[in-house]
Amino acid sequence: MGYAYGIKWSEEVVTKNVESIMKELKIDSMPTQKMVEDITGNNALNNAITKHCGGRIKLAKAMGIECKGVETMLGTEYEEKAGDYIVNFEGMDMIQMGPRYPYDILVNNNIKIDVKVSRLSSANGGYYTFNLEKPYPTCDIFVCYCINDDKKIIKTYVIPSCIMSGKTQLSVGRIKSKYDLYLDKWDLLNKYDNFYKETIN
Repeated sequence: MGYAYGIKWSEEVVTKNVESIMKELKIDSMPTQKMVEDITGNNALNNAITKHCGGRIKLAKAMGIECKGVETMLGTEYEEKAGDYIVNFEGMDMIQMGPRYPYDILVNNNIKIDVKVSRLSSANGGYYTFNLEKPYPTCDIFVCYCINDDKKIIKTYVIPSCIMSGKTQLSVGRIKSKYDLYLDKWDLLNKYDNFYKETIN
């Protein structure tokens, strides 16, 4: 069984490859992206899990196995949603990074993305508040999901990290915000990607 990028992926083929890795690692839960990359030597299978199976959490449910540790956290769930969108709608490759990395997703081996998620707070009329953690970002772009109590996405902000430099918190209003010009601004990924490619070349 090969793991090359040229393989014709399907949900069945992805599942068999994941089962093979679980057997090799002697584990009974969904292998992490790092495990998959270490075993296969590339990210073809990781990308296929996102593109053909809806991400690790969804595939694990279909296989009747667990996604342990950080794989089950709310933030990781929305990292997978972001990755799914990037692969299926933007047509780019992505790697979901491990918890030790200072950013969450690497797109096309050059764009660093931090994914944030927030439920509505009733304070001061209702705001979605995101903890950015660091005043000087280590990512290129923040993807911030505003969700309701049922975890449905209400709106998505795609914001250049330089806009948030010096800030450790982002708050957006329930109705409107000065950051609304970055609503669903996914085209920023292409602009960043082109910039990096032109810089390298």
